Amino acid sequence: MKDAYELGYNVENVLFSGFAYMQLFGQSLKQKMCYLFIECKASTCIFYLDEMKRMTSAEIYTIEVFELQEHTTNEAIQDADVIVTHSDLVDKVKEFADTA
Repeated sequence: MKDAYELGYNVENVLFSGFAYMQLFGQSLKQKMCYLFIECKASTCIFYLDEMKRMTSAEIYTIEVFELQEHTTNEAIQDADVIVTHSDLVDKVKEFADTA
């Protein structure tokens, strides 16, 4: 931006041009978002998980409470962009997230 300004270009136009270029031709660094659902039984909410996957092209993972083991949970939390859980499990999930 400094170079564009010093060369006499309208900085706002350069910024908008760069943004438009990235929207049209740029590729994101990470292709898909990763959603981790903790204690969302896949059998009871499969429709919603499938719809989210279809609408967002996201990777969807689920972990049940009885599966919460430090190693696998920490790895899943590290890989997740978004974590969804019940409000009564927030403290337990935060413990795992803090150590991840």
